[in-house]
Parts: sequence; structure tokens; C-alpha cells
Amino acid sequence: MQRYSESFDETFSIALDRALQGVLGRAANVTSFYVDPGISAKSPDVYVELLKKIFSPELVNALVESIGLELSRSFGFQFQRDVNWKLSEYVSYARQPLQLRLEPASGNTLAAGSETELKITLVNRTVGEMLVKNCDLQLSPETSLIEPNKPSYDLEGLKLQPGEAHVMKARIRGTQIGQGRVSARATIIDLRGRSKVIEAPCVLSIVEREGRLSTGSPIADSLLLGGLPRRSAALLTSPACDEKDSLVQGFCGIAPGATVYVSSDVERSTQLHRLYPELRLVVCSPQADLLRRPSYPRPRNHP
Repeated sequence: MQRYSESFDETFSIALDRALQGVLGRAANVTSFYVDPGISAKSPDVYVELLKKIFSPELVNALVESIGLELSRSFGFQFQRDVNWKLSEYVSYARQPLQLRLEPASGNTLAAGSETELKITLVNRTVGEMLVKNCDLQLSPETSLIEPNKPSYDLEGLKLQPGEAHVMKARIRGTQIGQGRVSARATIIDLRGRSKVIEAPCVLSIVEREGRLSTGSPIADSLLLGGLPRRSAALLTSPACDEKDSLVQGFCGIAPGATVYVSSDVERSTQLHRLYPELRLVVCSPQADLLRRPSYPRPRNHP
């Protein structure tokens, strides 16, 4: 029976050494001198970029594949030789034998008082049977749990076969204006026979006020708790920057006729006018006369 190291870092380090020695031989010691192997687990993509500065692309690809194979042997996940994985994906599988996923993804909007469904998916990434003891939900005060009646799923020793998925559902309600956070945490027994906690990335839902109009920018909508209030006017000021231009185009894309753009930049104003003829412009510049004005058909003279 294979003996495992006492920590993830030790197991990862041994697997990395075996991979480097297998591909590079004595040159593996030179690699460790120039590139700190410690960053391979913390920043795998950075580690690969540093390897590319020393070795050819073909050799780096062989190294990544060898590291992935050693990690799969040490941590018990399926190695896909025909899939061109990044080192970060191998590290992810090594760190998280259970894939824990929350849907919908971050950025979902939820009106105060309304409800939405959450889907929690658990997938066994390993080559052996996995025991899942429980799964808990954590909710911020902006949201409340409707179903189930408690935020803890007692899975009664759920056993997942390799590649098997288990789906659970929940319903939440938006209760307070702001950014609602929902996260999930599952406790499993890994292939070493030890208890391990797996956490899903936090999902952010914007609990918004009713009667909001989107600005066209998810970031701005988030800051405005769902968008601009309907039947109202808002004055937004900003120095020249890409974010401002993106926000203006978002407004123009939704309601160009209701948008007023005040600027001293004649060239930028001209570009916006060409894209959105209905946009109302106020140009504060001595060169404002250079701005092309819209032409209107003259009325015919009737006898």
C-alpha cells in the first residue's frame, strides 16, 4: 500500500522532484537553483513561465506532462494524457479531489424580496471511492435561506464513485440591499483516509432595489445596487479614462436619446456622435465649431 506524506506540500514536493529527475536527470538540480520549486504549487503558471526562460517549449511541455503524471499518482486523480492541461489545472486537481461548484455564478442580480434557486454540485475527481460527510452553506445577511430549512446537508456518508456527480438544490431570498455572499463547504474523507475540507468560491449576488435601469456596465450596476432609479436623472463626473468611455457607451447602447454627454474632447465627442446620432452632446471647447452637426431636411415651400 502506498504511503503518503503528512502534508500536501511534502507530497507535492516529492512528486515535483520525481518529475524533474525523470525528464532532466542531473539538470534538475540546476533548475532548482535558478527557479524556486516552492512557487510551483503556489503560482504554477508563473513557475512554467520561468521554466520557459531556461528550456525549449518542447521540453517545458514534457516537464508539465511529467509533473501532472506524478501528481496524479500521488494524489489519486485521473491523468488525461490526450488533454493539453496547464500546470495550474493539475495543481487544482491535487488540491481539491472534490470539485465543489455553485450556480449561478457571481454577478447574478436579485431584487429585494424575490427568490432564486442555487445548485450545488459535488464531483469526485479521484480514481477511488470518496466519502462525503456533509456540506454546509454560508450566507451573508443580505440573503436568507428558504429551502432547505437549515444550511447544513447531512449526506449520511454519501459515497461518490470516480467521476460521479451529486447535485443538491437550495432556494434563497434577497432580504437586504447590498452584495449577498453565498459559499459552500464540504467535508470529505480523501484517499489517504484523512478528513479534508473543500470550499467553493464565494458567489456574489447583487440584491438590488426595485425599479432600476441597467447602466450597461455590471460594475456600475453593482455600485448602484441594480442600476439607476427609473424616472430620475443622474450626474456622473469623471476624468478622461477608458472606464468612463466604456460606461458612456453602455448608456448610449441602452438609451442614447436620454443620455447627455458633456465634454471638452472634440475628437471623442465626434466619434460618439457618429456611433450614436441620437446622443445629445454638450462640447465645451473653442474647437466646438469643428464638430459636425446633424443636418435636417428643409421644409418645402407650398404655394
